[in-house]
Amino acid sequence: MTVWRVYEAFHESSESGTHEYGYFSDHERAKVRALTVWQRKQYPPEKEISEEGSLYAYDGWSSCSIRVERIEVDKELEESNVGYT
Repeated sequence: MTVWRVYEAFHESSESGTHEYGYFSDHERAKVRALTVWQRKQYPPEKEISEEGSLYAYDGWSSCSIRVERIEVDKELEESNVGYT
């Protein structure tokens, strides 16, 4: 089973902290949520959109992104995640 996570990382280069915007079983709903948050935050109208629905904008000095990520559930794994601030 797959769910879709919509979030924004505090720092572009790592996931040391995030703003979470929802988890969806429907990919289209996740993409709509990402776009809604993008517009609400008044991020640039010129943006790149990935195949999965993530939104990105770069202006030379800074960047912003709202990410849509596939998460598989009922899946065994062993991993270590280390973050920093």
